[in-house]
Amino acid sequence: MTQFFNIDRYAATHYWTGPGTSNFMPRAIMGGAFTGYTNGYNEEPSTHFLGNGSYLKLKTLTLGYTVPPGVLKRYNISAIRIYASVDNLWTITRYDGYDPEQSYVTNPGDPNYGVDFGLQSALRTVLFGINLKF
Repeated sequence: MTQFFNIDRYAATHYWTGPGTSNFMPRAIMGGAFTGYTNGYNEEPSTHFLGNGSYLKLKTLTLGYTVPPGVLKRYNISAIRIYASVDNLWTITRYDGYDPEQSYVTNPGDPNYGVDFGLQSALRTVLFGINLKF
């Protein structure tokens, strides 16, 4: 564990503490702190924690309505368009982390590529607007 990354509840409460305890979750070691072991011990990415990252995501949805020109003639407006847009509307996944699309690093050649380290998922953004043309 590294002090500035999130870990999930199971990892925080079911780690190995000695003989007869968990044989799935390794012993928790605080990375970067003096533990009696060399720095970096027990914090390398591993397939031990590999999860299914399959997902289906509706990334952006925009709906709009253009008011018919005949309705606008009496107001000296040539066009009005009203719209709403939502980013990151929903994600369908069985991934245990926050967001299967998030990665700590963006370089595919980096050994940590695809590892989320408990990163926050992408925020949902809602946008409303009106376009007027005179």
